Amino acid sequence: MRVLEEGVVRSVSKGGAEVVMSRGDSSACASCGLCNKSKDLRVMTLDGGAFPSLAAGNHVRIAIELPSPYIAAWLMFAQPLALLVAGILIGMKLGGALFGPNLKGIASIACALLLVALNYLVVSWLDRHFFSVRRARAKIVDVIA
Repeated sequence: MRVLEEGVVRSVSKGGAEVVMSRGDSSACASCGLCNKSKDLRVMTLDGGAFPSLAAGNHVRIAIELPSPYIAAWLMFAQPLALLVAGILIGMKLGGALFGPNLKGIASIACALLLVALNYLVVSWLDRHFFSVRRARAKIVDVIA
C-alpha cells in the first residue's frame, strides 16, 4: 500500500532532510510510525540524496510504502489453519499406522498442534531476522516548489 503526503523541508544536512508534514486525515498515518509526532507537528527525517538541490523551505511530496496487510493475514490466520488441517490428516494416517486405531485421534491432535507450534516458531524467527527490514519506508518523490 502506498500513501502520498506533502510537507515542507525544515532543514537539509548531508543528504538527509527533515520534513514537517502537513496534517493529514489518512487512516494509515497513525499506524506507520515514521513521524516524530508532537502536539501540532509531524516531523520526518528522510534521505534527500535523489534531490541534490533540496533546500529548506521547499515543498515536497513523500511516498510512504506500507507493508501489505494480506501477508500478515496469511501468516497469522490462513497458514496456521491450513497446517492444523494438514496436521490432523497426517496424524490420522501416521497415528493409525504407528499407534493403532485406538490412539489415532490423539495422534492427529498432537500432530496438528505440533505443526501449528512449529509454524509460529518459524514465522517469529523470520520476522526478527528478515521481515523487520520490510517495515514502512518513506522517500521524497517530488519537489513541488
